Amino acid sequence: MRKKLLVIGIDGATFDVIKPMVKEGKLPTIAKLMKEGIYSELFSTYPSVTCTAWPSLTTGKNPGKHGIIDWHYYRKDYTEHFYNGEDIRGKRFWDYLSEMNIKCFIINVPITYPPYKINGIMISGFPSVGEKVQFTYPEELKEELMKDNYEIDSVNRQEISDRDFFRQIIHLEEKRKNVSIKLMKNKKWDMFFVVFRPEPLQNRFWVTNMKAIEKVYEITDRQISELIECAGENTDIIVLSDHGFGRTPKYNFYLNRWLADNRYMKMIGKKNKKLPIDKMYRILVKLGLGRLKYLAGKKIRSMRFINYSKDVEWEKSACFGRCSEETGFIYLNKTGRFDRGIVNKENVEKIKNEIKNKLINLKYKGLKVIEKIWDGKETYHGLEVAPDLIFKINGEFRGLEVYENEQFVEIPKKDRKSWHEFEGIFIAAGPSIKKIGEIEQKKIVDIAPTILDFYKIKTPKDMDGRTIKI
Repeated sequence: MRKKLLVIGIDGATFDVIKPMVKEGKLPTIAKLMKEGIYSELFSTYPSVTCTAWPSLTTGKNPGKHGIIDWHYYRKDYTEHFYNGEDIRGKRFWDYLSEMNIKCFIINVPITYPPYKINGIMISGFPSVGEKVQFTYPEELKEELMKDNYEIDSVNRQEISDRDFFRQIIHLEEKRKNVSIKLMKNKKWDMFFVVFRPEPLQNRFWVTNMKAIEKVYEITDRQISELIECAGENTDIIVLSDHGFGRTPKYNFYLNRWLADNRYMKMIGKKNKKLPIDKMYRILVKLGLGRLKYLAGKKIRSMRFINYSKDVEWEKSACFGRCSEETGFIYLNKTGRFDRGIVNKENVEKIKNEIKNKLINLKYKGLKVIEKIWDGKETYHGLEVAPDLIFKINGEFRGLEVYENEQFVEIPKKDRKSWHEFEGIFIAAGPSIKKIGEIEQKKIVDIAPTILDFYKIKTPKDMDGRTIKI
């Protein structure tokens, strides 16, 4: 009889919440798994964002190899291409399992649109492309799901109250659990992988309402329990996350303003001031005026965020910047790489070193702003669309590419939100799993080879991860 494995992903789950709650007896299912199996922190990717981390988890490769280094990349004309599953280079672990006739069910794993043929079932996950397109394999499964009003991701997040937002996300995750149980009961499977995404609730409530966060974890614990019960006692269990959570910056760092002040970039007449619409937005937020608040927010974003294909004077700009929460990128405006590039091959290293030296010495209120800087060519070897410099931002700062009047702005306490941390979770327990307890930190790229090893499949040479001895 073939081994059965249930893998449950919880986007953004962190031991910073789990361990205290386990100690207080609030997460009985997770507590039992930790007690009877093995667990560790799981270090994410740079950047530690959903679109980059999940492909690293499923391919066993660093972002430079699988090709998803951010939410999007820049075309030659400076417009954005948003990544999807077709951009992922190489196989994911379920592809290897499928080749060995192991039946895999892949439910709501991020960056799996469009779905494709595997030995089993695939239901595409976040980012949502909507339910009107074909989001399942096999195709006929979509009709079955829509009878249960299945949703890929929540919508209209910006214009609803905190209470309705909470209910919406929980309702969606409960629906995901019910569909998973229905599939488990009615169809034959060997490896079942489902991802829950309560992470938007963490982003919204972490600073203002930790009781809501704890409630989310309690609900997720109960959902895990129901899935385990349905899977059966002979099933091994892995619970994991793509990254952690809890980083709460005090200051915004406006990277492109810094580049402009240092004469590396020139905007076309774009000088953002404190817009009156900001004050209007705050009032609307306070009053909770739904759609009007959302439209005001959209207007602010369109006025503040840079459209690189229209807003930059490229003939006078050596580079531009992009930030993905705790990670920053510098793209040189190189000839050949971009349509209006001005940086010749001979000047690339000189400009990179200039920017690198200035950034690494950058301070604000006595705080070092940039902790580490890497060369993009070395980090993302062979990836044509890769940035030229990558840097890790100090946790006191949130990097933004918005073009503001100042390089740094203190975030008012009432406006502070939390973001991703690098340390996610890994927990494994079951009839085949050793009872070891906590072990040293592992890496997100270690998950794919570990799952392959579970089915006695040798780790492919192009994977960066190593098998966790569970």
